[in-house]
Amino acid sequence: MRLLASFHDSEIENSVILGSRRSDSAFSVGTAVIMASVEVARAATALPDKEQLQKDIVQRATDEYAIASDSPYVARSAAQLAAGLLSVPFAHWQVVAGPVIVRHDSDIGQPIEGPLSLTLDGQAFVFKAF
Repeated sequence: MRLLASFHDSEIENSVILGSRRSDSAFSVGTAVIMASVEVARAATALPDKEQLQKDIVQRATDEYAIASDSPYVARSAAQLAAGLLSVPFAHWQVVAGPVIVRHDSDIGQPIEGPLSLTLDGQAFVFKAF
């Protein structure tokens, strides 16, 4: 994805029909933000505050997965993931995993409040996408 992210053209993305951009898709945003969160967590050398963690997640999702950083949905999803990460002991951030993609009716993990149908099962983010 990193290779493809460099070819992302936000002008073209913004010109498509409203609702059809990648940043309008819960699945696209969810998977990108979850993967970015996992990468940020694994790279962390110190515990950031929630605001900085959210910014780092959005930046990583933008740089590595070509997700539009100006989307309110992306910001809310990053805040949700930041809250989820901060509920995991920092000593375990090196083994955080996800996304584990399951059906909506799966009863796995503890819910994390936010726009994504997301739970935390130990150190794994579970995305209830289907």
